[in-house]
Amino acid sequence: MINNVVLIGRLTNEPTLKMTANGKPVVAFTLAVQRDKEKADFVPCRAYSRTAELLNQYCKKGSQIALNGSIQTYTTESNGNKVYHVEVLTNTINFLESKPKESTTEEEPQSLSIDDDMLPF
Repeated sequence: MINNVVLIGRLTNEPTLKMTANGKPVVAFTLAVQRDKEKADFVPCRAYSRTAELLNQYCKKGSQIALNGSIQTYTTESNGNKVYHVEVLTNTINFLESKPKESTTEEEPQSLSIDDDMLPF
């Protein structure tokens, strides 16, 4: 069976690092993924361990990332009713923007140069 999700989008909130009961870092976040010119999907995601620490350290609301993960479902109970949840369990992330310079007030266009040696094919 295959359960693989690849998404590119922007964080809708500031990432907040928390700890699980056993001391493992975790960040829950929502990724806004463009569906077409006028619509976006808001996908709930969760990252653990080093991935969570990196998100917290280098990303902020509006940061664009690519992630690879898997669909995770679970149910909780609220007021006697079962509530069904779906989220993406994040395995890896790629930062698609460089960290903004804090000393400048204007946004400068970001460019990315890629050598042929960097390509996997």
